[in-house]
Amino acid sequence: MNRNIFAFALLFPVVGLSQNSQKTNQQNDVTTPLHLMQPEYETPYNIPTAEGIIKVIDKVYNYLEAVTPPHLVDASGAELSDFAKINTQRCGHSFSG
Repeated sequence: MNRNIFAFALLFPVVGLSQNSQKTNQQNDVTTPLHLMQPEYETPYNIPTAEGIIKVIDKVYNYLEAVTPPHLVDASGAELSDFAKINTQRCGHSFSG
């Protein structure tokens, strides 16, 4: 009888651990080292291609061309075409050669 209790006491934790390991089949930061897990980013991070880089640069260039005024205006909003008429007192720089 003592041998049966002793055998039961030894086998009970082994059976319990084997059932527990079957239940935790999911990957998380407790069961798997972080360097072996795949990140769950909303934005996919991948190696950019040359075409993708050119597309982004063109997008930025086209935006800047659309929102950057092609002329120079002074503080009153008047367009300046003659750079000799720039108010150097207002901007603090001297533009003379």
